Amino acid sequence: MLRRPRRQYLIASALAALSLLAACGSARVVQRTPTGGVIELDGERANAMERAHQAMAANCAPRGYAIVKEGKEGVEPDAAWRLHYQCGGRPVPPDSTPIQEPEPPPTAR
Repeated sequence: MLRRPRRQYLIASALAALSLLAACGSARVVQRTPTGGVIELDGERANAMERAHQAMAANCAPRGYAIVKEGKEGVEPDAAWRLHYQCGGRPVPPDSTPIQEPEPPPTAR
């Protein structure tokens, strides 16, 4: 049996590791063509956007790219934030303000 201080240390270490993992962001390529593609963001938005910009720049080098659509796609609980981009546009800086899709109007009941 673990002594109390050691068990508390292990629990605190595990919680710290989980919080670090939660702070990470990722960008998954959903579709890639010579003319553009779709990237899905997951986790912390700033890190995920940075990785998405790297993937888009690599796919479209040296022509640059432009984000043409950004927003939540799919039906909850499986909805995901996705970027649609086209190669050949001017590069979008990583610190640019994301494009927000307007919310659809509420349906009448």
